[in-house]
Amino acid sequence: MQRERISYNAVGFHAQQAAEKFLEALLTRHGIPFPKTHRIDELLVLLEPVTPGIKADLQESAALSPFGAEIRYPYAHSDLNREEGAEAIRLATKVRAEVLSRLNDFLKRGRPKP
Repeated sequence: MQRERISYNAVGFHAQQAAEKFLEALLTRHGIPFPKTHRIDELLVLLEPVTPGIKADLQESAALSPFGAEIRYPYAHSDLNREEGAEAIRLATKVRAEVLSRLNDFLKRGRPKP
């Protein structure tokens, strides 16, 4: 985002991947198996029973889902512009903050002692 680009597709892809991996980390922490998917909304549905409210809090982040796969194929999606790239980063940053806030106590405890 530091310089002008013709396309911000890579920004969208990496934002989607970051959001996906943060949600998968939270699923893993709760021992919830999850399918191979790039659909943020599917991951939020799986998380809702153990993290009530997360689906509503992060509902808008589902807009990142097409950037996980479709954006990598020519002509499957129009190129993202700078504003859309910035919005993708904002959504991924929101997912990161929400997941870390819900993992905070767990992470503070550290590894269990043998």
